[in-house]
Amino acid sequence: CCVFGGFLEGAWMECEQGKWNVWRLLLLTTVEENVVLLLLLLCWVLLMDYFIQHRPIWPTWTLFYAICDSGTHGFVGFTLWLLGTIDGWQQLWKGANLQLLILATLSSTLIDVDHFFHANSIQLKNAIRTPTRPPLHSMTNVLALLVMVYIVLVVLTVYHCLSMKREPRIRVVAAMGTGLFSHLTRDAWRRGFLFTGFGGTDDVLAIVPVSYPMYIVILFCIGIALHLAFVKSLKITKSITFTPNVSSIPV
Repeated sequence: CCVFGGFLEGAWMECEQGKWNVWRLLLLTTVEENVVLLLLLLCWVLLMDYFIQHRPIWPTWTLFYAICDSGTHGFVGFTLWLLGTIDGWQQLWKGANLQLLILATLSSTLIDVDHFFHANSIQLKNAIRTPTRPPLHSMTNVLALLVMVYIVLVVLTVYHCLSMKREPRIRVVAAMGTGLFSHLTRDAWRRGFLFTGFGGTDDVLAIVPVSYPMYIVILFCIGIALHLAFVKSLKITKSITFTPNVSSIPV
């Protein structure tokens, strides 16, 4: 609250001094403004989790709550990747940032499609009532999938089917992993993290229960880990880059 209040106070002072920019609220270039977005994520997750869990309106309308749950998954994946890897909204349109943001968002929502394949049905009531969880809702299978995606990208690069260096490959896998792991984390506070043998989910190795506070902490840790891995490391690399003084070199 103090951070949010300080941010609004600074924005109001700029407005009074005639320096106000309409896009000021969207330019997340300071720590305080990133914290505001993090608080927005927290408030939205708390609100939607309560709403979906207790169903205060239309309690029997399963499709409505399924859409709400899927939308919350997408918002979490979107916000975590935005917070963790993009240093301000003005960076969103540079390079592949937007494409990776879309990838993280879609990965966090489209993973639920495997519910329908697992149930062999296109009806929602059958998809959500399967006795076991779908393959992509296993931590083991998700880790294996991410490794396979990285290997495929390397092979395509080696055979000149794709022009992609090491860092972009890591970013693609990280964006997909952010969406998938944030989805599994949201599911884990209700059913736990599922670890199985490779393939199906019948061979259960372990189910790790997760409390609600721990689920929130894990989401924050994902965002912090992404920020340290991509944004901070990039700034450190730039700060230690040696630039020779050409004017001091004798001719």
